[in-house]
Amino acid sequence: MARRNGFTLIETLIAIVIVGLLALIAYPKISAARVTSDLRSGRTALINAVAMGRTAAMQSARTTFLKFEGNNAIVLARPRRVPDGLSDADTIGAVLNLAEYRVSVTSSADSIRFNPGGLGADLGAGQTIVLSHGSHSESIQIDGLGRVTK
Repeated sequence: MARRNGFTLIETLIAIVIVGLLALIAYPKISAARVTSDLRSGRTALINAVAMGRTAAMQSARTTFLKFEGNNAIVLARPRRVPDGLSDADTIGAVLNLAEYRVSVTSSADSIRFNPGGLGADLGAGQTIVLSHGSHSESIQIDGLGRVTK
């Protein structure tokens, strides 16, 4: 009897079906892990924006704001260093695009203000910002002093 090399068509199809079933079982877990990772990345970026606003307030001795405009978070400093007649605030850093998340802030205000000492002005007991995507969510808590506590 002659020796044969390779696999038969049946063996190849069985291997493809097994790999396909394993992929179907693993896909939901991989997808959920990706969404969780994306939310953590967005949370970290938002924490960095809060820190940038607080630090800019202390370094420049100006009032800064972390302002939410639609899907964007912007750090602004007032008054403007060089007046141009177009705006009353300097943008600090890059605009943070949060388009893939739903952002909700516990208060009705659209911004978080830091006074020139770096303290959170008008925060009272604090603020909570929640980023969510589908059924997953991550939150950031800012205490009355302007520090991120969670």
